[in-house]
Parts: sequence; C-alpha cells; structure tokens
Amino acid sequence: MRRRRGGFDTMRARAGAPAALGLALLAALPARAGEEEAGPDGPLEESEAPDYAPQRAWNGLGRFVELARTLGISVAFVPQEPLPLDPAVALVLVYPETSPDPAALAAYVDAGGRLLVADDYGFGAGALAPLGVLRVAAPPAPGVAFRGHPDFPIAEPRVAHPVLEGVGAVVANHPAALGAGPGGRCLLGFRAPPPACLLAEVSRGYGTALALADPSVLIDLMLDVEGNRRLAEGLLRYLTANRAPRIALALPAAAWAAARPPPAEGAGWRAAVRRWCAALSEPLAAAPPWLWALLALAALLLAAAPWVRVPTRDDLAPPRLLHWERARPATAWPPPSVPEAYAAFAREAVERMHERVVERRGAADRRLREARRDGVPLPRRLRLRLERFRLLALERRLRIAADDAAAVPGVERLRRLAEEFARLDRDPPRGRN
Repeated sequence: MRRRRGGFDTMRARAGAPAALGLALLAALPARAGEEEAGPDGPLEESEAPDYAPQRAWNGLGRFVELARTLGISVAFVPQEPLPLDPAVALVLVYPETSPDPAALAAYVDAGGRLLVADDYGFGAGALAPLGVLRVAAPPAPGVAFRGHPDFPIAEPRVAHPVLEGVGAVVANHPAALGAGPGGRCLLGFRAPPPACLLAEVSRGYGTALALADPSVLIDLMLDVEGNRRLAEGLLRYLTANRAPRIALALPAAAWAAARPPPAEGAGWRAAVRRWCAALSEPLAAAPPWLWALLALAALLLAAAPWVRVPTRDDLAPPRLLHWERARPATAWPPPSVPEAYAAFAREAVERMHERVVERRGAADRRLREARRDGVPLPRRLRLRLERFRLLALERRLRIAADDAAAVPGVERLRRLAEEFARLDRDPPRGRN
C-alpha cells in the first residue's frame, strides 16, 4: 500500500511507532527475524511543520539543511514553479507536486547543471524518463528490510561512487523504485528480484542527474540512521564538487510557504520606531519599580531644562557694599582705538612704499641714460622707458595718498597700492644685457 502524496500517514498506520522510533538504532541493534518490537503502542505525534519543510521536525528537512551549511554549502529555498535552472547552481527537487518541464531539465543538465530529483509517488517520473531513468514498482518482498518489515527495505551500494563513500546500507520508507536505462547506472539497489534501484545516476552533456526513489530518506527521523546520514553528506558533496558551494532546494508548496521569510517591515522612521518599541517592550516589562522612578525623574528634569537658568559668574560674586564707590582714575596714555591704529599703519606703509618707489625710479633713470649713451637697441630702451613710466605712475598715486587731507587711505585703496607695489618690486631691475 502506497502512502498518500504529501504525508506519512501510511507509515504511522501500518508500522506504528515502534518501527519509526527504532530507525535510530539500526547501526547498534541489527534486525533479527521474530524480534519483538519495543516502544509505545500509540502512533507518532503529529508535527506542526509540513512535510519536507526545512525545519527541525521528524518529517522535515531541517537536519539536511543544517548538514549542508555545516559543509559550507549555501542553501536557497525556492518554489517548484518556476524552477531556477542556473547550471552554476545545483538543484535538489523534492517531491514535485506538478510535472516539471522535461525539456528544460534536460537542457539544464546538458549545460553542466547537477540535478537531484527525490521523489517516490509525485510527478517526478515525467522529468526522469527523458533523462533515461524510469520509475518502477518497489520489490514486494525485499531480501533485506529493517526488522524484517517489507515497508522499510534496505538498499545497498552496487558500484563504487563518491556519493556512496562510507555508506553501508540505507533504510527506505515505503519507497518506489527506479530502473536505469542506457547511459545510466544504479548506485543503490534492493536485494530482491526483480532488480530495482533506490538511487540512480545519468550523465548527460556536461552535467549529471541523480534520482532518489524515496525523498523521506532525507527527513530528520531517517537521518538518525548512519547510512542515511552518510548518503546525505555524499549527495551534498557530489552536487557541489568543483563548483560554487550553492544548492537550490525546490520544495512543495506547503513546505515553501513555511520556509519563506516573514514579510519585511516597511522602511522609514515609523517602522524604525515600531521595531525599537518592540525590542524594548520585554525588558521594560521586567524592570524593577526603582528603575521606573529614575526614568520618571530624568524625564522631569529634561522637561524643566528650558526654564532652568545656569548661574553666571555675577550670581556667584559677593554682594557690593552700600557706600559710595570711587571711580577708577583714567590712565595717562590710553590704548589707541582701531581707527587710530589703522591710520598709523596706513601712513607708515605709504611712506615706506613711496621711498622704495622713488629709489627704484632713480635707478631706472640712471639705466635709461646709460642705455642712450652706450647705444643699446631700441626695444630694450623701450622696456626701460615702460618700467620708468610705471614707477612714476605709482609714485604719483602714493604721493597723492600721502598728501590726502585725512592722511588715511581707505582699506581697498591701500590694498590696490600694495599689490601694485609688490608686483613692481618683485620684478628685477633690467640691466644692459
């Protein structure tokens, strides 16, 4: 009898709790014919997680996901419609509830993708057939089964393969079976006629496809078996070997809904305030009364701060005597005011510049006379004349500024005179060369 799609009701109804709870003891307690089952008589408790949900539950894939992350593999949960067919990312398709596109999967494998279809009675048969793997009926009487129960057959390695490193035996749970066609090979098989596989591989193009006839081999309860856990490790290592350690785990609809992250809160200051209040609600609820008293006092002080005046130095000075205070005598030489200081500076600056310009003009006159006497070419004499003219012009403006009625030129006027003086004084005297 097959179990219903999407549940493990048949496992609980037919085998009861003893067989399910005894899976973890397979390595330590080998099965013997006629051995009495031990354990409670009632059925297993229902799990709140959907089948194959990536959560810690007996029927979930939480341990499989944790095992992948322990191996340094990044796991992305994706829906089965549409499938992300990126050849650089390995794809694990668990119990497809709708028939995937066989041509798209074949093209994905041909391009170098690595595919694992874990399905027993879902819609994976239509995707496996074009790849060369057929679904067949499970052996009715397997030669080796867990505690002799035919619904829990044991599969054994058929060939040496990296997936099967350290795998001795794998316990299945109401599995289907596979038949590998041309180009395929059986990796795990049941010891019973007719020949049937639990795990098959097909190499196609630049990629490879693996088919597992029982997805419940990977659930948390079944990973208590040593062989099942080593098989899960081998599958994860093989799917991500010599490429980026990433897999896309395509889940059924209910498991995908349970795996999706909660909707992101809105952006902005309102959302930030809500998150802040939610984070403070629990610690504030457990705060002692004295902490609330301190917070109330601090809020009162902050509210009264605008009306509180900080005392100044005059407030802290001793009070003055009530007798008549004598005025302080004025000093004989009071410090000059700002206009008086500027006037003295301006007069001195104008006098210094005037003296320097007169000196430079005299030197220019001497050089011009020597040039006329020595027959210096006309262009050079013209440059000497131009220099003498500029010096005469600046000397005239400085004399006017010095003879001003107020004898204090304005700031802007003094700045212009100083800039022109600096420009002329920076030019070296022109000689005869």
